[in-house]
Amino acid sequence: MGINTSTLSPESQPGSALQTCLTGAFADASLVTFPQAVDYTAQIHAYNLDYPVYPAAIVRPKTTEEVSAAVQCAVKAGVKVQPRSGGHSFANYCLGGTDGALVVDLINLQKFEMDRTTWRATVGGGTLLGDITKRMHNAGGRAIAHGTCPQVGIGGMYSVACDNIVETIVMFCRTCYYWRLRSNLTSMGHYS
Repeated sequence: MGINTSTLSPESQPGSALQTCLTGAFADASLVTFPQAVDYTAQIHAYNLDYPVYPAAIVRPKTTEEVSAAVQCAVKAGVKVQPRSGGHSFANYCLGGTDGALVVDLINLQKFEMDRTTWRATVGGGTLLGDITKRMHNAGGRAIAHGTCPQVGIGGMYSVACDNIVETIVMFCRTCYYWRLRSNLTSMGHYS
């Protein structure tokens, strides 16, 4: 069994609107983890163990359509959505910061392609900076400017290379971030 859900938010309870919707939205049940699941605590991946946060559910979509379905389920259930790219947050904001969020783990969205003619790379929002560095080097000796922490996900770090972005597919974005992205100002967001 997973953890005792009796002390968690209503969205975390078996049979909740969120759990019912996500179960119907994901054909592959292995991509969805609820608090009552045996592997729930292993799937949390808290960055700071001194600050426990318990999500209502964790999904690991493989397509943008699955991301969209998960977000729609959260909206219907009135649950906060929290994307997780690298999970690098001392306050566990990658888990929602407080109990009861839907965590959309981008781990399965790690697409990488390099066009050796234009040197344009396509990078999925779940890719870690350390992986991008290796893949770009292996694909043609290329590199991007970024911080010094290889486990940070690109989904939260696009601002360091904002002048080099040609196109994005925005999956999670607050209105103010959308306008910053459009104007190439420094910001944070998650994309694929």
